[in-house]
Amino acid sequence: MSNITLHSGQIAALEQLTKILSEPQPIDKARILALTGISGVGKDTAWKTIAADYPDKIFTPHYMLRSPIIGKGYTRVTTTTQSEFSKYSRDPVTAIIVKGMNEEETVRYLDSSGKDFGKISMDQLIEHSLGIPLLADRLLQNPDLDESQLAMIAGSYLRVNFSYQQAEEIRLDKTQLEKYFNLPVSESIKTTFENLSYRQGKIDFSWDLSRILKKQALVKKRYGYKLLNPFLKCPASSDLYKSVGRDYGNDPRLNLFAANLSEEQCKLIEHELFPRVYLNSHTGTRFDMFSADFRKVTMQMQDHQKEHVICEEGIAEHFRSYQDYSIQGNLPITSLQGKKGTFKFHAHEHDGMVTNQLHGAMAVESLLQHMGVPYIIDFGMLKKGFKYHPKTNQLEETDQFDQRLSRVRNERSNW
Repeated sequence: MSNITLHSGQIAALEQLTKILSEPQPIDKARILALTGISGVGKDTAWKTIAADYPDKIFTPHYMLRSPIIGKGYTRVTTTTQSEFSKYSRDPVTAIIVKGMNEEETVRYLDSSGKDFGKISMDQLIEHSLGIPLLADRLLQNPDLDESQLAMIAGSYLRVNFSYQQAEEIRLDKTQLEKYFNLPVSESIKTTFENLSYRQGKIDFSWDLSRILKKQALVKKRYGYKLLNPFLKCPASSDLYKSVGRDYGNDPRLNLFAANLSEEQCKLIEHELFPRVYLNSHTGTRFDMFSADFRKVTMQMQDHQKEHVICEEGIAEHFRSYQDYSIQGNLPITSLQGKKGTFKFHAHEHDGMVTNQLHGAMAVESLLQHMGVPYIIDFGMLKKGFKYHPKTNQLEETDQFDQRLSRVRNERSNW
């Protein structure tokens, strides 16, 4: 036996499992036993504590059980989420649910984490972690979250654990969620879960949130630095991306410009957005966190010492001209003053292929909003421009400045 300390949900599941394993093996059929439950609850850890007591070949990874038929008279044990469990197609499977921690265990886990809770209270963490250790870790990655964001993280985390059909069944009977936890599931989490629709190719930040937070944790683990909060701070920006995600439009171009950046702000933008691990690679950047890359993306930043450029596809001179237009007051943003820094982001794609550019844009906008940097952004697909005001955390609609400047460039080229 292992000296690993198990929580009550793991102990109860192992008691069920060992009881079944102690019973005679039917000779006329296969016996497949699955420790199932929410991702991060500790299914594999639970099995490892008793694995040495059973034959080596008894454990089989879940993906190897999807199609082959296990021979009659054989027993197999696996660990799986509910979504994975739904893909088994042949031999019947006995599901043993590993529930989450109870309240006392959750408090003990959080206290022992050594992490900064920030403005999140212990009660909020207990409620939204649902006693799932990995979900608790995700909540603590960004200690400046509010109540609605905590519920969004929890709801998104739960949703990706279930297939579409399973999620529909839960929507019809939300009490089905309770069998996975030793803590109550709040109405706000249930509502978030219910509102996460099956997107069928559309872009939804809430749906992607669980994956984004996982990437944020991986970047810190692999490269030793933490990327800033991925949430868009401005509610109007969130609504805007939901709108674009539903209707792509027919002009998939996007341009963003920020001026009058301090030296510290330039350093942070470089740290978060520009290559750090490999030359010209998005690996380890904020783009990596949002599962975006530099395809058809151009970024240019002029800081207090040099120019930084990523230009996968585009004309860099067009982006440098933004500095001139800003100095002349031809942009709906405060004119560039002295030797302050500037930042320009551009992305484009073929019609209907906007996932990468929108994920990249969310990576950039969420960063600038948390930094308190004013900027202007032109959504070609919406045929609208906007200015972000950090003091009021609001968007102001402006003209499509990039189209206007494109006309100026074309007129000058014809002189």
